[in-house]
Amino acid sequence: MSKKKYSLLLSMILLMVSVKAQDISAISSQLNTVETGKYSYRQELKPMAGILVQFIVVQVDSKGKESESMYEFSFADIDKNTVRSLTKKDVILVQLLVGGKQKLIKKTTNNGDKISYANTLQLYATNAENGTQLAKSIKECIPEAQKKENSRLSLKGYQDHINWLVENLGDIDLPKKQIVQKASTTDMAGKLILEQTFATKNKSENQKREFNLAILNPNSIRYQITGEEFTISVDTRRSINGIKLFVDGKQKNYSKNIKFQATSITNGKDISKVLKKSIPLAIEAFEKQHPQDFTNQTALAFLNKVISNVSAS
Repeated sequence: MSKKKYSLLLSMILLMVSVKAQDISAISSQLNTVETGKYSYRQELKPMAGILVQFIVVQVDSKGKESESMYEFSFADIDKNTVRSLTKKDVILVQLLVGGKQKLIKKTTNNGDKISYANTLQLYATNAENGTQLAKSIKECIPEAQKKENSRLSLKGYQDHINWLVENLGDIDLPKKQIVQKASTTDMAGKLILEQTFATKNKSENQKREFNLAILNPNSIRYQITGEEFTISVDTRRSINGIKLFVDGKQKNYSKNIKFQATSITNGKDISKVLKKSIPLAIEAFEKQHPQDFTNQTALAFLNKVISNVSAS
């Protein structure tokens, strides 16, 4: 890369960081240390990669013992109508709720050893006026964050979507579990192979699933969060057992559900969006690959027929 191009790229990166920082500066400037009868709370809000932000709150008791909680989320996910200031006992809080009550706020505690997901977040205000101003600044930040969220992915056509899935399904390093994950394609339109290895301190298991995107139901795509794992769950159309499963190299029964592991909240939302658009594109690609005047219904019937002729050992 030439010196001129490098300088231009660096300037663009710095500009993006600057714009992101300015988006939340009004909120950050209004976050103060809050004193209550039993505790004090130190707060900090700062930008992360993409459109995520990190909120850090340190609770200190009367003996000086500190407890830190870190939250990762996007203002794009916050329901603007739920942002409000309220009083709870001896502290004024500013409440934020995720739209649709989805758990899209990642919470990390116990020095990084515990991860969970929530649908609500509370900031601390020094007084009623501070609470009102914080709520106002947050509400003003949400529309711009949603605009950026909607414009982040610009994929076109079947191949772009498939390539994105292959390139953006990554490994996950959790406090008590490590997940190695990758996807690959075949010559058949829509067909994917998803390999996942789940490793804990005492056990490791490899799972491989072979399936065609055309048999998945785009309306069944949902977030499924269990403890520290953030997954995107998808069912097959009409609940057919059309997903071929291998565990540690041995073929198991066919299943009707598949789960993709997300490396972050942003990655999880992107996987969900790309899958929803990939499924109808996979059907179209399959029809082009098999030019026998297939319709969506006949293509699905063909896939079901092929699947029904294979049995697990």
